[in-house]
This record gives sequence, structure tokens and C-alpha cells, in this order.
Amino acid sequence: MNSNIIFLGNSKILISAILESNKDSNYTIIPWRLINKNVFNIENIIVNKKIDIIVICGYDYDSYSCSFRCYYKRNIQYVYTFINKFPKDVKIIYFNTNNDFSKYTLSRYKFAKWRLKIRLLNSKRLLFIVNLNTLIINNKLSINGNKLNQILFKLLHLFKLLSTTSRNELIELVSNIKFEEYNTYNDKAKMKPIMLDLPRTQFIDRLLRFFYA
Repeated sequence: MNSNIIFLGNSKILISAILESNKDSNYTIIPWRLINKNVFNIENIIVNKKIDIIVICGYDYDSYSCSFRCYYKRNIQYVYTFINKFPKDVKIIYFNTNNDFSKYTLSRYKFAKWRLKIRLLNSKRLLFIVNLNTLIINNKLSINGNKLNQILFKLLHLFKLLSTTSRNELIELVSNIKFEEYNTYNDKAKMKPIMLDLPRTQFIDRLLRFFYA
């Protein structure tokens, strides 16, 4: 399928998976930080080009250390505002974390992923959500973070406490995309954020996500 695609975020693994299923497509990659700082001029994207799909495949890992307001804007509000600049016929693919819902969470990452999903579900757009576990590529865990984060994930994987998604499973997921419009999504199941106003490191947030919802 020949499409014009915008990638919000620069995950090489996720981008290559989408392009493998959309050969001959034209695409533009917008790093997450450019959305956050509002420095990317949307007119530069849409001039003489009809956008067909926007793929959301990023997260601002620097936002762990900033205020709650800053973190919320960078990972939810700016992205949603950016998407709304495009016509309603532009389709959305959202890479989400698997098992994203719980009654409460202490994790900024988990809350942001869930909250953005809710906003997209209520946007009355054609949407496809790809729920992923931790990616494992060539028998190696694909982890963003320092050595401490790498050790944490390796231990979780060693003790079978970590669910994973292989590259083949990823390709299969994005090869069977079926867009759906959620006109009347009911957000009754609300996730309660706890202490998300407290800045933290990426490592601490991951500990909170894995062991305290």
C-alpha cells in the first residue's frame, strides 16, 4: 500500500515494521522532542502532500524529571494537539504498552500511555492500537535506558516476570491492521494516578510500574 505516513517518535524497530507492511510509502519522521517544543511547522509536512496515516511510536523519557504539568504536556497534550491539526480522515496507529490498565498507578509512563489512548479513542478518528510487550529482537531485549535499566529487565526476563513480543509477532500485528472508529467510547474505568507529581528517574518509574501497578 502506497501511503503518506508521519511517524511521531523515532523508534527504528517500530518504524521498520510499519514500512515493511507499507512498502513504497512516503514517510516523515518527527522526533518526539520536536512535537514537545512546538518547533516543527506543520505546514512543512502537508504542503502538496495528503497525509494518510500518523503513527505514534514514542515517549519523552526526559519528562520523568520535570513537573507533572510538563510531563503531561509532553506525552499527552502536545501529541493530541498535533494530531488535531490534521483532517479527520487521517488514520492513526498507536503503539501502546500491553496490560496498560489498572485501578491505580504510580508510574508516569503507564499513566501517559493509558491517558493518550483514552483521548485517541474519544477523538472520533479511524484508529488502530498495537498493544506490545517488551520487544525482543535477535534474542536481545530492546530496552531504552542505562545499564541499571538493562539489568532490571534482564532479571525480570530471567525469572519469567516479563512478557515479550518478538519481531515476527510485531510484524504479524502490523500486517493485520484494521482501523476502527470509536464514536461512543465510555471512559468509566478510570485509572487513578498516585504521586505522579513527584519527579523521578526512569529506573524508579519502571520499578513502580512493575511492582506497584
